[in-house]
Amino acid sequence: MESEGNFELSLSSLSDSEWENDEDIKQFIAEEGRKQNEHATLHEADKGASAQVPVGHAETEHQNENEDYEGSIAVDAGFDEPPQNSTKKRKRQFLPTTEQERKEIADNVDSKETKRATKFGVKLFKEWLEKEKLDPAFEELSPNDLNEYLRRFYPEMRSGTEKRYSKSTMAGVRASINRHLTNPPFLRNICIMKDSAFSTSNKMFCGVLKKAKEEGCDETKHYPNIAESDLTKLRSDQAFDLNDPTQLQEKVWFDLQLHFARRGMENTRSLKASSFAIKTDDMGKEYAYLKHAECTKNHPGKMSDTNYKTKKRMYANGTATCPLKSFRLLLEKRNKENDVLYQKPRTGRKFNPTQDVWYLKSVRGHNTLAVMMPRISERLGLSERYTNHSVRATTVSVLADNGVEAREIMRITDHKNEGSLRSYNTDSTDSRKRAYSSFLQNANVEQSEAGCGISPPTPKHPQNKAGLTACASSSCVHVPPSSVSNFTNIGIPMMNITNSVVNVHYHST
Repeated sequence: MESEGNFELSLSSLSDSEWENDEDIKQFIAEEGRKQNEHATLHEADKGASAQVPVGHAETEHQNENEDYEGSIAVDAGFDEPPQNSTKKRKRQFLPTTEQERKEIADNVDSKETKRATKFGVKLFKEWLEKEKLDPAFEELSPNDLNEYLRRFYPEMRSGTEKRYSKSTMAGVRASINRHLTNPPFLRNICIMKDSAFSTSNKMFCGVLKKAKEEGCDETKHYPNIAESDLTKLRSDQAFDLNDPTQLQEKVWFDLQLHFARRGMENTRSLKASSFAIKTDDMGKEYAYLKHAECTKNHPGKMSDTNYKTKKRMYANGTATCPLKSFRLLLEKRNKENDVLYQKPRTGRKFNPTQDVWYLKSVRGHNTLAVMMPRISERLGLSERYTNHSVRATTVSVLADNGVEAREIMRITDHKNEGSLRSYNTDSTDSRKRAYSSFLQNANVEQSEAGCGISPPTPKHPQNKAGLTACASSSCVHVPPSSVSNFTNIGIPMMNITNSVVNVHYHST
């Protein structure tokens, strides 16, 4: 028998007698007829069944198709896979809320600090309006009237000592008034800082800032970095007694603030023991990290927030002051009845160092946690009474002084731009200032400023052990011709050359 394709092509060339007598043709025709009869029978059966389908059955089938489609979307989106062969449509979950709950959710958009600043700025403006015998309800004023009042208000702002406010405080007051007008319930569609209707008041505001600078009132108080000598004290094994529950907690607090660049009191009381985990990296080094992201000043969780899943690490160092060692001890001695990290320590007769639990189940007080660093400063006799935020500023300055790039520091501090980062590192350390002064006085500070990160002046063309002739400038090194072939194996003593261009020359001596 020919193949099917050739067989079909050859049918047209057969005579009538061949058509009737060929057995292959008869078999082919019979098979095709059987297939057509089966198809017709199935078609009639489908028509009869559809006539007997109950009302709504077709809709149910269509709904099942939709459920299958929705189920595939849910699986693709990462939700739990719907039950197999389910005939019931899944119900959407909607939890009812009260008006009070909705109001609390909306009010929670701004942080407590922002709300406090807004309240202060609005109160200050209303007090001025009352002093001027004006209606303190300024929220419904026209842009022109509000602009005129602000133009008069800005130059008259004074603190309790009749001194002008600092630049940052005055800017905060203006922003607070604008925030008060644009937030619920007023929802004014104006901006007192950018709209042309407020051009005269903003010009007055800029003039007031300039006047404040001339009067020496524009100082912005930054949190001081911890001095190097004080940092050495804090890192010594005599700074914290790990057998004392209070000092153990202080050490863990300081280590976490320093390594994770935590801001003052931000989320301190809400930290839990389960918030942290300890892992081992690819080199076998142990480290602790925070398992979840937090709502912070820089990342409040709004739609404009970028993805900042950076897991900062606090590594073990194997010393007596190892941060992971004290952290583990705190987790071991904490009260397991409450998951909070900072619990009230047992003191006096309530404390026994041989007990398994050193802490009460209640969380440490807000005011106590707010003065952790001031209390440590006084106990150790540090040169200054540092604030909690000084630890964060120290993190930035230490990393910057050791050549860590700004974008890497931002991954630790969670800053969004380098401009904000610079405010933490606006001044040089004391050791660098002493070195700069010595350079200007042409003094030898090689011994007195060892370790400050600044190389002392180099004598002209000194010969080192490798046979290199180094010039006094740190920008070039003279290499004898005989040493060029082995240049890659020679260490060149130079200053920190991060982000610098190094010119290498050689000459015959």
